[in-house]
Amino acid sequence: MNRSWLKFQLALLSVAIPALLLLCAQVAFARIPIPEGTEDLQSLGTAPFIFHATIVSFDTTANEWSEEGFAILRVDRWYKGKVQGSAVRLRFTFSKIGFLDGHDCVDLHRSDSWLIFAKQESGDIFDFYHDCEGGLPMSPTLAAKPHGAWDQQLQQDVIAGLHDPDPAMRLANISRLGGLKLASSAAALQDFINTGSEEEKKWAIYAALRSGDLSVLPQVESIVINIERRQLHGSMAPVKLDAAPHPGSAYGDPDADIAIELQRSRDRAVVPSLIRIMQSAKTEFVRYCAWSALEEISDPRSAPAAAEALNDSSPSTRFAAIVLLWNLTKEPSCEIPNGSLPESESAPYYQRCKAWWDTTGSSIAWPAVK
Repeated sequence: MNRSWLKFQLALLSVAIPALLLLCAQVAFARIPIPEGTEDLQSLGTAPFIFHATIVSFDTTANEWSEEGFAILRVDRWYKGKVQGSAVRLRFTFSKIGFLDGHDCVDLHRSDSWLIFAKQESGDIFDFYHDCEGGLPMSPTLAAKPHGAWDQQLQQDVIAGLHDPDPAMRLANISRLGGLKLASSAAALQDFINTGSEEEKKWAIYAALRSGDLSVLPQVESIVINIERRQLHGSMAPVKLDAAPHPGSAYGDPDADIAIELQRSRDRAVVPSLIRIMQSAKTEFVRYCAWSALEEISDPRSAPAAAEALNDSSPSTRFAAIVLLWNLTKEPSCEIPNGSLPESESAPYYQRCKAWWDTTGSSIAWPAVK
């Protein structure tokens, strides 16, 4: 993680953690659940068992705080691992206050059909491989005869489910396709980018970006540049838009998630978009996502934009700019002592770096941004 982004994250945490501790003591030992729809299915793919299943019945006890027991599932497709028989017993605990602690988040009553990542306890009894991401709603519509590795078979079933008449299931499958991060998903997502509902378009753009489809960069730029501060709620990253999901959907807008995904990019083809976002985004959060990626990529095309940002009104932007220039040039005039600097002592360093740029750096034949 680069230093400027880390500094920004620590500043957020310094505000958020005390507030959360006051809210609930157990948060001190909690993890932050990721926004729904941003799950990494390749990472979850280390689970020993992966299968598509339909809820048959429940054998649980419940109170106002939680529900626990077993769900009886009919397995419709085994993607990884397999046991005898077509039914399994899945042990689960659903915490009705799970949003506070990031554990036991899967509410199996939300949907009839599920994508399950599991581990086997004994016999036909299974546990979630991950207690918040181990169960993901998925359309019951499956491909006729999928083939290939587990993720390829799952991809074919997910694509088949994109034609589900239920809008909520289509949206779930769009996000599942993004979580698979397979380049071959691009064509299936394009239809939603072109003709889907506004919500489907945004999620398809996010899924395409996660799948490595850079043809969506113009749409990505438009979305993240126009994110406004009022749209971001909470102080903990990953920041999520919309305090409440859209009616009938468990998913909020993925705008901030798109910015975070862009921050993870290391493809030099993204550099022109990152520069435009850095220069035009309405929120500092989005600008930091762009700066962070630019710093990691260290492409010489970003040098002029970094030099221009040395005069920015935002202290964090100025800091990110001088760090990027140092990474690109190793020019002593742009070096920050120990990689950090109190704002009260920063002005001479920015002025020194800017003076070097005006006399020397600007005359270097930096590659043009196209």
